[in-house]
Amino acid sequence: RSAEPLFRRAIALNPKDPSIRSGYAGLLGRESRFDEAVAMAASALELDPGSFRLNYRMGTELFRAKRFERLLSHMQKVVGLHPAEGSGFCLLGRAYEWLKRFSEAEAALRQADELPDKLVSLAFWATLFAAKGAITEAARATAKIRSNWLTQISETNVYLTALCSLAMASGER
Repeated sequence: RSAEPLFRRAIALNPKDPSIRSGYAGLLGRESRFDEAVAMAASALELDPGSFRLNYRMGTELFRAKRFERLLSHMQKVVGLHPAEGSGFCLLGRAYEWLKRFSEAEAALRQADELPDKLVSLAFWATLFAAKGAITEAARATAKIRSNWLTQISETNVYLTALCSLAMASGER
Protein backbone atom coordinates (compact mmCIF):
# COMPACT_ATOMS: atom_id res chain seq x y z
CA ARG A 1 0.00 0.00 0.00
CA SER A 2 2.96 2.28 -0.33
CA ALA A 3 1.44 3.93 -3.43
CA GLU A 4 -1.80 4.76 -1.67
CA PRO A 5 -0.55 7.91 0.11
CA LEU A 6 0.86 9.12 -3.22
CA PHE A 7 -2.50 8.71 -4.93
CA ARG A 8 -4.29 10.51 -2.09
CA ARG A 9 -1.81 13.37 -2.26
CA ALA A 10 -2.11 13.56 -6.05
CA ILE A 11 -5.91 13.70 -5.79
CA ALA A 12 -5.66 16.45 -3.17
CA LEU A 13 -3.35 18.46 -5.44
CA ASN A 14 -5.35 17.73 -8.64
CA PRO A 15 -8.94 17.08 -7.57
CA LYS A 16 -10.32 17.60 -11.10
CA ASP A 17 -7.96 15.07 -12.79
CA PRO A 18 -9.93 11.86 -13.42
CA SER A 19 -6.87 9.91 -14.59
CA ILE A 20 -5.41 9.97 -11.07
CA ARG A 21 -8.64 8.60 -9.65
CA SER A 22 -8.72 5.96 -12.38
CA GLY A 23 -5.19 4.84 -11.55
CA TYR A 24 -6.05 4.75 -7.87
CA ALA A 25 -9.15 2.65 -8.66
CA GLY A 26 -6.86 0.20 -10.46
CA LEU A 27 -4.58 -0.04 -7.44
CA LEU A 28 -7.52 -0.63 -5.11
CA GLY A 29 -8.92 -3.29 -7.41
CA ARG A 30 -5.59 -5.11 -7.65
CA GLU A 31 -5.53 -5.10 -3.84
CA SER A 32 -9.01 -6.74 -3.81
CA ARG A 33 -10.55 -3.66 -2.23
CA PHE A 34 -13.46 -3.89 -4.60
CA ASP A 35 -16.00 -1.55 -3.02
CA GLU A 36 -13.38 1.19 -2.78
CA ALA A 37 -12.20 0.52 -6.34
CA VAL A 38 -15.70 0.81 -7.78
CA ALA A 39 -16.35 3.97 -5.77
CA MET A 40 -13.08 5.53 -6.95
CA ALA A 41 -13.80 4.58 -10.58
CA ALA A 42 -17.23 6.19 -10.18
CA SER A 43 -15.65 9.37 -8.85
CA ALA A 44 -13.38 9.48 -11.91
CA LEU A 45 -16.39 9.02 -14.19
CA GLU A 46 -18.20 11.90 -12.51
CA LEU A 47 -15.41 14.16 -13.75
CA ASP A 48 -15.52 12.90 -17.35
CA PRO A 49 -18.56 10.67 -17.97
CA GLY A 50 -17.98 10.40 -21.71
CA SER A 51 -14.45 9.04 -21.50
CA PHE A 52 -14.11 5.54 -22.93
CA ARG A 53 -10.97 4.91 -20.88
CA LEU A 54 -12.70 5.82 -17.61
CA ASN A 55 -15.79 3.80 -18.50
CA TYR A 56 -13.57 0.83 -19.31
CA ARG A 57 -11.87 1.25 -15.91
CA MET A 58 -15.29 1.13 -14.26
CA GLY A 59 -16.04 -2.05 -16.21
CA THR A 60 -12.75 -3.58 -15.13
CA GLU A 61 -13.44 -2.83 -11.48
CA LEU A 62 -16.99 -4.18 -11.71
CA PHE A 63 -15.53 -7.35 -13.24
CA ARG A 64 -12.97 -7.71 -10.47
CA ALA A 65 -15.75 -7.21 -7.92
CA LYS A 66 -17.75 -9.96 -9.69
CA ARG A 67 -20.69 -7.61 -10.16
CA PHE A 68 -21.55 -9.12 -13.49
CA GLU A 69 -25.12 -7.84 -13.84
CA ARG A 70 -23.95 -4.30 -13.17
CA LEU A 71 -21.00 -4.82 -15.52
CA LEU A 72 -23.40 -5.96 -18.22
CA SER A 73 -25.62 -2.90 -17.81
CA HIS A 74 -22.63 -0.57 -17.73
CA MET A 75 -20.94 -2.01 -20.80
CA GLN A 76 -24.19 -2.00 -22.80
CA LYS A 77 -24.27 1.77 -22.26
CA VAL A 78 -20.56 2.12 -23.03
CA VAL A 79 -20.72 0.34 -26.39
CA GLY A 80 -23.68 2.55 -27.28
CA LEU A 81 -21.57 5.63 -26.59
CA HIS A 82 -18.38 4.24 -28.13
CA PRO A 83 -19.33 1.80 -30.93
CA ALA A 84 -15.87 2.02 -32.54
CA GLU A 85 -14.08 0.67 -29.46
CA GLY A 86 -13.68 -3.08 -29.89
CA SER A 87 -12.44 -3.61 -26.35
CA GLY A 88 -15.79 -2.30 -25.09
CA PHE A 89 -17.57 -5.09 -26.95
CA CYS A 90 -15.00 -7.53 -25.57
CA LEU A 91 -15.73 -6.53 -21.98
CA LEU A 92 -19.45 -6.69 -22.73
CA GLY A 93 -18.84 -10.22 -24.02
CA ARG A 94 -16.95 -11.03 -20.83
CA ALA A 95 -19.96 -9.95 -18.76
CA TYR A 96 -22.23 -12.26 -20.77
CA GLU A 97 -19.65 -15.04 -20.47
CA TRP A 98 -19.59 -14.92 -16.68
CA LEU A 99 -23.38 -14.82 -16.62
CA LYS A 100 -23.26 -17.98 -18.78
CA ARG A 101 -25.13 -16.23 -21.57
CA PHE A 102 -22.79 -17.63 -24.17
CA SER A 103 -24.71 -16.84 -27.35
CA GLU A 104 -24.91 -13.18 -26.34
CA ALA A 105 -21.19 -13.22 -25.51
CA GLU A 106 -20.48 -14.56 -28.99
CA ALA A 107 -22.62 -11.81 -30.54
CA ALA A 108 -20.70 -9.12 -28.65
CA LEU A 109 -17.37 -10.61 -29.72
CA ARG A 110 -18.53 -10.80 -33.34
CA GLN A 111 -19.19 -7.06 -33.14
CA ALA A 112 -15.65 -6.55 -31.82
CA ASP A 113 -14.36 -8.65 -34.71
CA GLU A 114 -15.84 -6.14 -37.14
CA LEU A 115 -13.46 -3.49 -35.77
CA PRO A 116 -9.74 -3.14 -36.55
CA ASP A 117 -7.95 -4.73 -33.54
CA LYS A 118 -8.91 -8.38 -33.91
CA LEU A 119 -6.06 -9.60 -31.70
CA VAL A 120 -7.79 -8.14 -28.65
CA SER A 121 -11.06 -9.93 -29.39
CA LEU A 122 -9.20 -13.18 -30.04
CA ALA A 123 -8.12 -13.34 -26.40
CA PHE A 124 -11.71 -12.86 -25.30
CA TRP A 125 -12.79 -15.61 -27.71
CA ALA A 126 -10.24 -17.89 -26.03
CA THR A 127 -11.71 -17.23 -22.59
CA LEU A 128 -15.25 -17.72 -23.89
CA PHE A 129 -14.32 -21.05 -25.50
CA ALA A 130 -12.68 -22.11 -22.24
CA ALA A 131 -15.72 -21.10 -20.19
CA LYS A 132 -17.93 -23.15 -22.49
CA GLY A 133 -15.59 -26.12 -22.07
CA ALA A 134 -14.47 -25.96 -25.71
CA ILE A 135 -10.83 -26.51 -24.85
CA THR A 136 -9.74 -27.39 -28.39
CA GLU A 137 -11.11 -24.09 -29.71
CA ALA A 138 -9.59 -22.20 -26.77
CA ALA A 139 -6.21 -23.79 -27.50
CA ARG A 140 -6.57 -22.92 -31.21
CA ALA A 141 -7.31 -19.28 -30.36
CA THR A 142 -4.38 -19.21 -27.95
CA ALA A 143 -2.08 -20.61 -30.65
CA LYS A 144 -3.16 -17.79 -33.00
CA ILE A 145 -2.42 -15.23 -30.30
CA ARG A 146 0.96 -16.81 -29.64
CA SER A 147 1.79 -16.75 -33.34
CA ASN A 148 0.95 -13.07 -33.55
CA TRP A 149 2.83 -12.42 -30.33
CA LEU A 150 5.98 -14.01 -31.71
CA THR A 151 5.81 -12.22 -35.07
CA GLN A 152 5.11 -8.74 -33.78
CA ILE A 153 5.60 -6.87 -30.56
CA SER A 154 2.27 -6.37 -28.86
CA GLU A 155 1.51 -3.60 -26.40
CA THR A 156 -1.25 -5.59 -24.75
CA ASN A 157 -1.39 -8.60 -22.51
CA VAL A 158 -3.63 -10.62 -24.81
CA TYR A 159 -1.35 -13.65 -24.83
CA LEU A 160 -1.33 -13.83 -21.06
CA THR A 161 -5.10 -13.38 -21.01
CA ALA A 162 -5.54 -16.34 -23.32
CA LEU A 163 -3.21 -18.50 -21.25
CA CYS A 164 -5.16 -17.56 -18.13
CA SER A 165 -8.36 -18.60 -19.89
CA LEU A 166 -6.97 -22.08 -20.31
CA ALA A 167 -6.08 -22.18 -16.63
CA MET A 168 -9.62 -21.10 -15.75
CA ALA A 169 -11.06 -23.77 -18.03
CA SER A 170 -9.07 -26.39 -16.18
CA GLY A 171 -10.93 -25.55 -12.97
CA GLU A 172 -9.21 -22.48 -11.62
CA ARG A 173 -12.22 -20.20 -12.14
